[in-house]
Amino acid sequence: MKRWIGRCFMFVSVLHTALAFVMFKAQWIELWQAGFFDTVTATPMRGKVVWFTMFGGLLFLLGLVIDALERVGQALPTGVAVGLLVLTVLGVALMPRSGFWLVLSPTLAVLAMRLRVAPASRPTGRTDATP
Repeated sequence: MKRWIGRCFMFVSVLHTALAFVMFKAQWIELWQAGFFDTVTATPMRGKVVWFTMFGGLLFLLGLVIDALERVGQALPTGVAVGLLVLTVLGVALMPRSGFWLVLSPTLAVLAMRLRVAPASRPTGRTDATP
């Protein structure tokens, strides 16, 4: 099966981060001119810009993890997959005109991958081979 889920998250994260630097260019310039260190608390907009940009980085890291798991035929832990779905649905509901829609399909695919993993290959938490 072709690996696409993690790569999709990484692609969306690159778009998201690029958009952060385009949309908020003035705020990034402001941060640099103010000395960068400890400059976010000065205005709420600066905080928004930093969190918007950092979310792109976190999404890229998630994509890397998912891609690595896809490569070896494993799935994200169930709690992480469900949490990702909850965050995605919450993002779509709170901001329907945002880019959260772009991660809905790969998020559903993460859940489907979790369901496809055979029960025998799921970790049991046991470390010994005796019953």
